[in-house]
Amino acid sequence: MTLIKFPAIVAGHEIFRDEVVYHYEGIKGSVELSMPRITKHDLKKLFEAKASINMLPLKEVFSFLSEVGKLWSNPGYHLLQEALDLMETLSQFSRAELIDDFGYIPPICDKNLFMDNFIAGDFENPDILTDWIKRSGSYVKAMPRGSFLHILAGNVPGVELMSLARGLVTRNLNILKTAAANPVSPVYLLKSFIEIDPKHPITRSTSAFRWDHGSQIEKYVFSKVESACVWGGTQALNATWKYARPGLEILDYGPKRSMVFIGKNTIKEKLKTEQAARNLAWDTVTHDQQACHSPQVAFVEGNSSYFCKELGDNLNDLAKKYPRGGESIDRQSQRTHLRMMSELEGDTVHHPGSHDWTIIETDNFLKTANSPLGRTMFVIPVKSLDDAVKYTDNYTMVAAFSDRDDIDRYKDTLARQGVDRITDLGRMGLFPPGMPHEGRYDLQRLVKFVSIDAPSPLMMPNGIHI
Repeated sequence: MTLIKFPAIVAGHEIFRDEVVYHYEGIKGSVELSMPRITKHDLKKLFEAKASINMLPLKEVFSFLSEVGKLWSNPGYHLLQEALDLMETLSQFSRAELIDDFGYIPPICDKNLFMDNFIAGDFENPDILTDWIKRSGSYVKAMPRGSFLHILAGNVPGVELMSLARGLVTRNLNILKTAAANPVSPVYLLKSFIEIDPKHPITRSTSAFRWDHGSQIEKYVFSKVESACVWGGTQALNATWKYARPGLEILDYGPKRSMVFIGKNTIKEKLKTEQAARNLAWDTVTHDQQACHSPQVAFVEGNSSYFCKELGDNLNDLAKKYPRGGESIDRQSQRTHLRMMSELEGDTVHHPGSHDWTIIETDNFLKTANSPLGRTMFVIPVKSLDDAVKYTDNYTMVAAFSDRDDIDRYKDTLARQGVDRITDLGRMGLFPPGMPHEGRYDLQRLVKFVSIDAPSPLMMPNGIHI
């Protein structure tokens, strides 16, 4: 069994200690990761740079992130290659999928491509982050809340930068709790910070390491931070909310799932059906169906047979470029059992003779409740999309349509039923400027709006100006 020494990043310092060993079953076999045990001395350093990051001009944040993006845009960058090697060893993702996931880093770091739009989506006037802005009878400025804890998930490598970007543009100190399934990418991102400038306020105010639920480390960190976010399932969310206290802002992300709606105007035309199948295959393969925005069920208005054939052909084609990663024997057994039971119950099951993908044509929506994922798609034929949209609710992150006219037809119904986002098929994994995340604009929750009363010529009867 391979033993790998792995660091923690505490306040911009890389720490190696061989104390805590975690076991992993990766694509290439069993691996043990030796990670540092965080001490009281380490914890004291966590918040030392809070004032320096809180006072950092926003233009310096953009400048620093631009340097980060330049490093990670180079395919030969040594930290990128090391991170890919480690993730391929530890995780169940293929290298092709990991390359795509890490490919999100440069555009997110780009001020013009992402950051400006990211901020403008949350703040009507982004200048409020740096200046006193007149709003009715007050002058208002958005100040950092102070420090921001990120409880990360391991299902999508790269999500840590999306989370960290929220903390950086609001100039908060950031602590990243690495996920058990992905200890690598957060730490390697911060290693690049150290390479750029080990003394920079962003470097010194950013940490990434792992701890156990309920540990003294966790209790200490939660007692000190002003904001926290958690990415993951119900168990992770509940474990975070138990630390709720007055003054602690908690943002939770998940669990959610997403659906697809193929209308009759698509199905009645061969070329449109083929395009819809290509788009759904792409949305399914993106992040290997691990993300909340990944589709799990597709409703087809009319005959679904040809659509399923085309979907399978496109999943086969994409598997050549983006092969499936590994997975546990339990997950494979779950999928095998699902295929067998579906056939016994009269459903039509499509697969390539391997676990590369599975399509199940069924009229039983309840069967979709527990998907084994791994490119498993439930296709449900319906007489009308009126019947299909009834299955959306507050847990539906994305509803994707093959026909823009159907979006216009159902948008208000979906909004009332709690859907977070409505989009075109093929764009489920893309995030356009101005999009709220799970129905919220959360940058506003990472700042404190401070106001100064504006002078007023109006006077109350008691002589006080208003």
